[in-house]
Amino acid sequence: NGSLLSDNSSLASFSALAASLHLDGAARQGADGKKAAMLSAEDLLQGKWEKCELTEDDIMQYPECTQKIEWMRKMWKSDPCYHGYGVDGSDCSIIMYLSEVEEFCPHRAWSGSENKTMVDTRVTYAAVTLELQPLLNILVDPNERQGYAWIRMRISRMWHRWEDAASNLVAKYHLKDRPKQKILVHLG
Repeated sequence: NGSLLSDNSSLASFSALAASLHLDGAARQGADGKKAAMLSAEDLLQGKWEKCELTEDDIMQYPECTQKIEWMRKMWKSDPCYHGYGVDGSDCSIIMYLSEVEEFCPHRAWSGSENKTMVDTRVTYAAVTLELQPLLNILVDPNERQGYAWIRMRISRMWHRWEDAASNLVAKYHLKDRPKQKILVHLG
């Protein structure tokens, strides 16, 4: 059927890993008995565990996840960067690292990821400005190298043409109320 878990060794490895990662089900309940996304300090002091689990679908979609977890269990102390990202040797910290930093494991495998907003969904709108001075203020070199002086001089000399062209573009293409884009400019 094309399954990545068709051989017995992979299935056995998955079963062993799933059993070791499926920790105390009460860990998702806060001190008040309600479902909590992350453990509170009180929960940790009471000996509760974070719940981390990988499903068979997770393993099929992330085939390197189990191997990376096994490697990290043995080698997480080999580089201080792992500790810097919060890896403490526990399965949950390893899965969090492998999902959030290296993207070898699914994000939903640990219970904290479902409430974590990682992308700013606000729309920033572009504003066409026809003022020269803010642009020139960006192009100030504290060492006053000739390159910046020449660029500022050329921009100042050409500005009236660029201003007319920008005004025509705004009128023709309705550039107001459009999402802001990032533009990379190479000077040279």
